[in-house]
Amino acid sequence: SNDNITGKVSIENVSEENTADEVDISSRPTKSGAEHSKLNEIVKSQLLPRCREVIADYIKYLQVQHGKQVLLPTKKGGINSQPCADKPKPSPGVNSIKKQMDATV
Repeated sequence: SNDNITGKVSIENVSEENTADEVDISSRPTKSGAEHSKLNEIVKSQLLPRCREVIADYIKYLQVQHGKQVLLPTKKGGINSQPCADKPKPSPGVNSIKKQMDATV
């Protein structure tokens, strides 16, 4: 058929504390029908696993880049709140991960 089939992909719980398997990814067609259901099954079997791969890369980036900026306790028991002198500059990896997600979706 020549009908446009639309839907939504929802991605929740993305953080450096979760693994890609713990991130909730769901898809839902905006209408019901045989073609919509068939496309939704394709999305679940092919698109969602690819989204999970890209999210795994993003979580790894968060852990590596932002984990460096965690406030650590000092020897005296206080918290070192001094700004990190060697604070990393934004990585070009973020843009490439965003481009991968945009291309996937």
